Amino acid sequence: MGRQGLEPCCVAVILCSFRFRLPTYRRIVIVIVIVIVIVIVIVIVIVIVIVIVIVIVIVIVIVIVIANAEYLAKTDDMIVVAMTSNPAAVPYSFVIDSSDLASGALNRPGKVRVDKIYTLSQSRVVAVFAIVKNHVLNRIQDEFLELTKQS
Repeated sequence: MGRQGLEPCCVAVILCSFRFRLPTYRRIVIVIVIVIVIVIVIVIVIVIVIVIVIVIVIVIVIVIVIANAEYLAKTDDMIVVAMTSNPAAVPYSFVIDSSDLASGALNRPGKVRVDKIYTLSQSRVVAVFAIVKNHVLNRIQDEFLELTKQS
C-alpha cells in the first residue's frame, strides 16, 4: 500500500492542476457575449440617468395662477405667470416674499415674471403651497397693462 492508502488499480479522486481550455472560437464568442452584456447595462444606466434628470427638471417649475375662478371652472387649462429665484433685474418683473402671501410661505424671495405668461393644463399641478394676496394680483395686472401699452 502506498501513501494515502493507494493500491494498484484503485479508483481515486484527484485535484487537477491543469486548466480546462475552451477552443479558441468558443472563447471569442464568450468574450463577445460579455461585451454585449456590458454595453447593454451601460445603455440602461444612461437611460435611467436621463429619465431622472428629465423628471427633476420638470418638477421644479413654480407659477402663479392668474386666471379667474370662472375660467378655471370652465376649462381644463390655467393661465399663469412664471416665478423664479433668479434675482437678475428684468423689465416687467417684481419681487415677492412670504409677507406677500395670504397663506403658505416661500423659503426665499421670488421674482414674478409678468412677461412670462403661459397656458398650462390644470392636471400639471402637483401641489399648491401658497396663495398670494390681492395686491400681488393687482401688481401683475398693472405690469401686464404696462407691458401691452401701445405708445
